[in-house]
Amino acid sequence: MSSDTMQKDIPLIPNMSAIQFLRQTSSMLDLPIRTTATAIVYFHRFNVFISNREKVVNMDGSINAEDALYNNEELLTTTCLQLACKATEVPRKVRDLVNVGYR
Repeated sequence: MSSDTMQKDIPLIPNMSAIQFLRQTSSMLDLPIRTTATAIVYFHRFNVFISNREKVVNMDGSINAEDALYNNEELLTTTCLQLACKATEVPRKVRDLVNVGYR
């Protein structure tokens, strides 16, 4: 295996698209940097928790509904942003978070 193929297989920063999504959403909502950083930490912690969990695969190759819910990155990032707003005491309405998150 050459070093070129190894670099293509392993991303430098995992989940970069989700992090970019969090940063763009935070800038649209005019959130402080501390809130954005807290949301990114929550996102990474949840991904570590899920990766360590045992995944159940059905006989037909499909995954169960619980695992499918965890694979929805838009929902996960919006939830992390909402929790970060609560933790850092930055008042934002859930409606605003959902509107910006799904546009």
